[in-house]
Amino acid sequence: MSDPSDSLPCFPRALMDNYPPGADWVDWQESRAYGATTNFATWYVRALRRFAALHAEFAGSFGDAAKAENYTLTANAVTESVRTKLWLPGPANVSNWERDGAHFATNARHDHDCGESVMDDGWWVDDQLWAVVNGVATAEQSTTIKGWLANRTANYEGMPTRWSSKGPAADHGRYGETWFGRLGLGDVLMRYNNFSQPEFGLTLLRRIASAFAASGNIDESYHMDGSVGGDQGTDYLEHCGGFVWAMIDGPFGVSFDSDAEAAATIEPQLGSWPAASAHVVVRGVNVSITGAKGQAATLKAVASTEASSGQKVTLRLVQHGKAELVTVASP
Repeated sequence: MSDPSDSLPCFPRALMDNYPPGADWVDWQESRAYGATTNFATWYVRALRRFAALHAEFAGSFGDAAKAENYTLTANAVTESVRTKLWLPGPANVSNWERDGAHFATNARHDHDCGESVMDDGWWVDDQLWAVVNGVATAEQSTTIKGWLANRTANYEGMPTRWSSKGPAADHGRYGETWFGRLGLGDVLMRYNNFSQPEFGLTLLRRIASAFAASGNIDESYHMDGSVGGDQGTDYLEHCGGFVWAMIDGPFGVSFDSDAEAAATIEPQLGSWPAASAHVVVRGVNVSITGAKGQAATLKAVASTEASSGQKVTLRLVQHGKAELVTVASP
């Protein structure tokens, strides 16, 4: 349900009591298990904008231009509500360093019946990261979030990226751990896609990759020193998928958000990586992306059992600030 005055989605406690905390995949933390949470709102906006774009792209066939407009209006309303209702200007000169700075509050309606009840439960890092990545935070809010992390990188990005400001600065307990697919992934994408920091993005990727290699698995959680955390699930698919997403959308710069011109946009940022290649499937066509340090990336279609010979897809390739449309066809 949502409040028509601000369009923020809200899960009533009565509904969530029928399921374990986290059933809506907001969080396992009680303060974020129901209500109108910042993290859920940012993903709601992302979904609405994608629905709108697809309806607009295919308005001449199965899409609906009216729905595209409605989804956009709702996304705009939710975005404005998050920016204004949930953004807290941090008080200056506060001795509690964890909360010294502006940030997004935890929950707009931490109330049993979704009534107005804004709650601030500390600096939940995924709230901040995904507000930036999902295009909800303003430029000023995004810069503030980046600066807050920069001042605490040793305790928050030893492994990408610590969960919460709750607990001591060098916390080795639960609040000081990372669950990569919901935390580190957002940090990596923010570095590549919002702040043009490919070298730091690659550093974060190498840190988590080294932890995976050291543990011999993709474990559920990790401490900032790279040791396995308290949640010891293995072959954790959320983080497997998150690492793939971070690699493809990070250094290889592949966004599958299509529009009327292109089925995907590819903007590689390989930085100091000597040479690299990746394969992605875009609407049935297997596309190879190859790049090397100091050289332009190249795209080509390669043989695939998923596409018939001659099947084409148009991509937008962005390099050195210039965009061009490239059409590739399966051999």
